[in-house]
Amino acid sequence: MLISFAFALAITRATADSGIENVLNKMAAINSSQGLNVEQRMSHMSDLYRSSVTSSMQDLAHQSNRDLHMLFTIEDMASSYSQFTHQQLHLTYLRDLQHTYDELDRRREATEDEIQQLYRQLLGARLFDRAKKLYVAHYNIGLAAPPRIEIAPGFVRNEPAAYSLGRDGQSLVLQNVDIGGPYRIVVVAQCHIARDAANAIANDPQLSEGLRQGHVIWIEGSGEELTPISLNEWNSSFPGKPLSIAYDNDTWKGVDFSASPQFFLFKNGVLVSELKGWSPKAGKQQLATWLRLGGVVH
Repeated sequence: MLISFAFALAITRATADSGIENVLNKMAAINSSQGLNVEQRMSHMSDLYRSSVTSSMQDLAHQSNRDLHMLFTIEDMASSYSQFTHQQLHLTYLRDLQHTYDELDRRREATEDEIQQLYRQLLGARLFDRAKKLYVAHYNIGLAAPPRIEIAPGFVRNEPAAYSLGRDGQSLVLQNVDIGGPYRIVVVAQCHIARDAANAIANDPQLSEGLRQGHVIWIEGSGEELTPISLNEWNSSFPGKPLSIAYDNDTWKGVDFSASPQFFLFKNGVLVSELKGWSPKAGKQQLATWLRLGGVVH
């Protein structure tokens, strides 16, 4: 997973170095390192953030516009990574992101890209009141309206839960997902490779039946865009494999949302096996073997 921050890098190329720019460049190196997994990247980023960014947040009013834009990018990157590894840090970085945006907005310097990214981050953190306020102020730049959400009776916040598409195709239904049965397969599907996998599985009756027997749920992480649009598009393409969006990644114990596609097999609520990635040539055979070894099919 790589986070894009082209806007701030364009600024750094145009002007002289600053302390914040040096931090951004170090963040860029961590972000692009192929030798680090997501958790390791977040660990390095959090150390750098604590030592070099936190002090800058104490004096936003005296930061240059250029440095504020770079701070926003740093905070956005840290917030995006932390959603996969550390919920408390995620909320801290999101708080800083909001404060930096507020200063940019006060100066009328916030860009449309920054507004849209903050909006997405707020929805991903389920901070709907803040997201609605931002939408009301900036709906004219093309922000999608906050979704209408129906909460199922008996919903428990700290148990696995997901948003699915409502019957009207325009709203979302939030409900808990039972992973305590004999089998539950969770497929993280949030990239074009996951679509390739879903398409291959849809055209293979045996694999489709195996996943059905495993009580599969296709799901995106909580950081993905919370809108009926993407779910409608996926469900139209794969009507037998409806897509959901996690309410809170942390409640899905053992499920890694940092890469896609990934397959996780639970038995009686315990994670027993996982299959990562999808190969165009070998993916179908690997999945068939995985289902057989997991006892889902014979």
